[in-house]
Amino acid sequence: MSWYSTSATYSPSEKTYSAREFRGRFPADTAHSGDVKRHRFDCQLAATAAAYARGPSYSSDTVAAIRSAVSSRDNVHYYGSSSANLGADSSAARKVCQSAFSGERVVLSPHEAAHIRSGAEWLAAHKHELPPGFVRSASAMYANVYDQDGHKVVDRRTLR
Repeated sequence: MSWYSTSATYSPSEKTYSAREFRGRFPADTAHSGDVKRHRFDCQLAATAAAYARGPSYSSDTVAAIRSAVSSRDNVHYYGSSSANLGADSSAARKVCQSAFSGERVVLSPHEAAHIRSGAEWLAAHKHELPPGFVRSASAMYANVYDQDGHKVVDRRTLR
């Protein structure tokens, strides 16, 4: 599922990406190889950031470079079983994408907020490996994302 706005800025004829385009294999020597794991910075968030980035569509080389970074060994959450996260990580990514699409405030559960916060920390650590417009777009996605205590989940200043 890709999110795009139907405003004058974004229309169905504009660029869209799927999470699949940013999902690559983790390196073989990634901790917990073969076990259940998810990306800290979710592939759906990468697809949304790419779609909302200003400018033309990314070249296949740029998408491959982003995919390579997103599949790095330090972008991994390990779970002991496939039911351990109960879909909370995907739910969190969907909520952030919907918030970016609608501009409305979204409130995340503690588990969801921890997942999004961890992904943003990974993004901040790797921001110099990624296209600047991609990082700015990803940062903008977090503008209306709050935890249950009313605090912003991501300090966007870390992504500058």
